[in-house]
Amino acid sequence: MARPRQVTDEQVLETAREVFMEHGPRAPVSMIAGRLGLSDAALFKRFGTKRELLLAAVMPPEEPPFMGLLQRPPVPGEVQEQLVGISTGIVRLLKSMIPRISILHAAGIDPRQALRERYEVPPPIRVLRALSAWIAAAKEAGALAPQVEPDATAMMIMGSLHFRAFLFGVIAPTAAPQCTQELPDPEAYARQVVRSLWSGIAPNGAME
Repeated sequence: MARPRQVTDEQVLETAREVFMEHGPRAPVSMIAGRLGLSDAALFKRFGTKRELLLAAVMPPEEPPFMGLLQRPPVPGEVQEQLVGISTGIVRLLKSMIPRISILHAAGIDPRQALRERYEVPPPIRVLRALSAWIAAAKEAGALAPQVEPDATAMMIMGSLHFRAFLFGVIAPTAAPQCTQELPDPEAYARQVVRSLWSGIAPNGAME
């Protein structure tokens, strides 16, 4: 019987992510292996090449952690708070993805090509489709206004959250501090986005 691994693949990826974020994509595999108490050969046996280890560590997960929220049915009377929870999960992931994308660029890897290589359906598209389907289900249940367009509403939410990640991850580091210092933190922003949209998508009699 094979002996169980003492270090899981997820632990390897977490450590690799930390090392690449701290030292850049040129950090040697030996640095990652040393933190884990493994040999370089053990890491290469699992992931094949350093490039594959880098991609596995920094690319978005195929199943984002908040996808479970989109698999739960909309609950009439609770849809606004459910959308806040979903949006909060999205904005948290986006916050972590901007520096990861920078790592890919520094490694000379085109993120678009990496997405095509690793996923049949890129995670952002999967999330958009799932969010649109969830909104459609909420509308069908009478928990949203009848004029709601699920695809457009999902795009508005995703677009708003993506722009914040872009603003803070790409623009803010090169701008004067006062440009972004008064903007809300990610979780507060997610709630504000949903509340701002709610007056247009809420069912009759639930406009607060």
